[in-house]
Parts: sequence; C-alpha cells; structure tokens
Amino acid sequence: MTLLTPIRLRWLAAALLLGSSLSAQVGGVLQQEDDLRAALILGFARFTEWPAAQREGPLVIGVLGHPGIVSSMEKVAAGKSVNGRPITVRPLRTVAQAAGCHIVYFGRLQGLKLADALKELLAGEARPARLLIGEDDRFLSAGGAVHLFEEDGRMSFDVNLDALQQANLTISSKLLRLGYTTRDNKRGRAKP
Repeated sequence: MTLLTPIRLRWLAAALLLGSSLSAQVGGVLQQEDDLRAALILGFARFTEWPAAQREGPLVIGVLGHPGIVSSMEKVAAGKSVNGRPITVRPLRTVAQAAGCHIVYFGRLQGLKLADALKELLAGEARPARLLIGEDDRFLSAGGAVHLFEEDGRMSFDVNLDALQQANLTISSKLLRLGYTTRDNKRGRAKP
C-alpha cells in the first residue's frame, strides 16, 4: 500500500469536502492524484444544476488531453450516480467528440492550443450547457468555467461566474464558498 503524500492528502481533503462520498475508498482507489482530480470533478457534477432539458439520462463527463484520468474517473464513478443520474466517462481525442458531454475536463492538450479548443467548443448560437473544467493558468480567460490549481500546498479552484451564466449553469453557493469566483475579470473570494 502506498502512503499518501501531503499533496495527495490535501487533494483527498478537498475531494471529500466537495461531497464525493468516497470515504470508504480512501485506502484503495484514492491513492493517486488523478483519482483525487476525478473525485473533485464528480464533486462539481454533484453541485451543478443543468437546464431542465439536460437533466435526464446519464451525466456524461468527457476528458480531453489527459488519458490517465479517464481510468481514474471510471474507478471513482463506478456504481455512483449524480442526482439519480448514472455517470458515463468518455475519453476525447478532439473537441468535436465533446458533443453530448455535460462536463468536459481539459487536461494536457498535447498539440491542441487551449484557446483554440475552447473557442471551438463554445462556438455556435445553440450550444448546450457544459461545465468546462481545466488546470491551465489561462483557462478562465480563454472561456472556461472552473480552474483547478494548487495554492499554498492545497487544492483550490476559481469559478468564472460569467462563463457559468453564458452556459446557463448554476453551481451551489455551498461549493462556491470553498474557492474563488471571478466576474468581469475581477477575482475575489466567494461570499457565503
């Protein structure tokens, strides 16, 4: 059994704080950083409200540019549901494959430019509501909704409220209190 490093323990604490209900799996599944990222993404899924037309059927999570997290997402999501919806994890090689995804996680894009990938995904008048999550420092300014990052040795996040509004999504204030929010390019702590 691998010991959890301080960084992994912080990721684990953040994942559990987001309500991922994975405490029984701490010793097994959540020993790798990708597993912790997956738990955080599921926490965001749990606290996000989609428009009525997108609340039926499986909740589809697409992973672009980070193949390692796909298996972690599958392990962490196995047998779980979000608001009564089964979870489907889909590896994506191109932005075009994100059709039908409710959440798209942007990992290391290897050859794809972040701004171009987001622009392609956000193009069109009738785009579906999608929660876009990524770890690149430029993610929010390029149009993403949730930026995951490490701050003072802890996992944190910044939520672009303008991007959420444009996507017709709502994230619970319970979750927003745990990170930062950005509106009109101004960053601050979320207010309870």
